[in-house]
Amino acid sequence: MKLLGKEKLVKYFEQAIKADTVSHLYILEGEKGIGKKTVAGYLASKIHCTGENTPCGVCSACRKHMSSNHPDFITVAREKDKASIGVEAIRDVVLDMHVKPLLADRKIYVIYEGELLSAQAQNALLKILEEPPEYIMIFLLTTSLDALLKTVISRGVTIKIDRCSSAQMKEYIVTTYPEVKNQAEVICSFAGGVIGVANDMAEGRGVLSVREELYKLLPSLVGTSKSTIYSILSCFEKNKENTSVLLDLFHLWLRDAVVIKTAEDEDIINKDYINQISEFAQKVTAPALVRAADRISGVITKIGKGSNVTLWITNLLIYCWEDFHGENNRR
Repeated sequence: MKLLGKEKLVKYFEQAIKADTVSHLYILEGEKGIGKKTVAGYLASKIHCTGENTPCGVCSACRKHMSSNHPDFITVAREKDKASIGVEAIRDVVLDMHVKPLLADRKIYVIYEGELLSAQAQNALLKILEEPPEYIMIFLLTTSLDALLKTVISRGVTIKIDRCSSAQMKEYIVTTYPEVKNQAEVICSFAGGVIGVANDMAEGRGVLSVREELYKLLPSLVGTSKSTIYSILSCFEKNKENTSVLLDLFHLWLRDAVVIKTAEDEDIINKDYINQISEFAQKVTAPALVRAADRISGVITKIGKGSNVTLWITNLLIYCWEDFHGENNRR
């Protein structure tokens, strides 16, 4: 068991555990999907583990963690019908913190979505943070320190959870999801080092399914019928919530087409579509591809300002068609 790209963090905790200087509060800050829950769960397993190489994954404590059944590992989450974590929920947790652990030396709490803690809830938590029982340890997860009271922040150690590098992400995808290894470059490109996004894509949620739908249509842009524009527009209309993703995918397709015409194939991101993109690239000049890619970049900027998305996408597709079919742009 190990944390992807968190070697320094793990070493820090190992030294703290060895020196018995573990804090009673750790605030893990990072964007959604960055891996805060994974980090907290891993470190809790490490602290509770009774094996030699912690977390060993085989001792009783580790097995209980893996089955989400360890009595001294408590998670606190917002109720589905609530917009925030209220004071009553935290008061109940604080009461539980006065009860000693059942099996381990430490009783570990993980509070999810700390940015949704109300001010009253944070003040209720602050009371026990001022004089915490020696056996408690809290991981407070948040997407923003600005949402927390300064008095709460001052009582603990803040740890910024960073994104993984492209190399780390690619190795993780290929190792964990070998069935999508041919799509690893695309996943890395879109995930941007955020492990949660990579997991969603590799498991067939979100981007990859939309990508497949769009990439079946793009080759027709260099075909003979201009009506294909409306098929692609329908794809954008159908997936309005993923407009930015579709534009990014379109841009990647054109980027790969340019690479095929001007560089080495190993630089291709959409390796699993290399045949289709190669055939597409053979029919258009590199300058035409670059112009179309620039148009997409312009549209991405405009739709971010709340403009008429359908109008911009329609114009984009018409101009791309003209770029690809102009007298001096065909091969």
